[in-house]
Amino acid sequence: MSETRELQVILSSGEVTSTYQGGITSDDKYLTSSEIDAKIVGGEVTSINVAAYALLITDTILSVSYAGACTITIPTAQITNGRRLVIKDAGGLAGTNNITIATEGAETIDGSATAVINSDYSAINIYSDGTNLYIY
Repeated sequence: MSETRELQVILSSGEVTSTYQGGITSDDKYLTSSEIDAKIVGGEVTSINVAAYALLITDTILSVSYAGACTITIPTAQITNGRRLVIKDAGGLAGTNNITIATEGAETIDGSATAVINSDYSAINIYSDGTNLYIY
């Protein structure tokens, strides 16, 4: 017996980005939510070489190599339950030129308004509970 269902990927703006129709057969299965996440975001690295960067919905790993102080802002609409980010000082300059991670609104990062990378080649791993962000 085969069952057909439709999956739509909808961005926070409400835009439908793709539609998939598939079924369950002996050779087929539906994707789990973690498999869908991996296919949508792919864990690709985004290189940051600017003083101010607004996080995109597709960003998961940020590689910062800007030769000056840098601020990465996480928009409120992107603080969704289960969202994970890795922010890395790839340029090895954070000891002199700090990388600040900030939220757009009243959301906090481990209870603070910002988090700062201030050691060369350091990184911060962040996850969200849908309301705030936490370093792990």
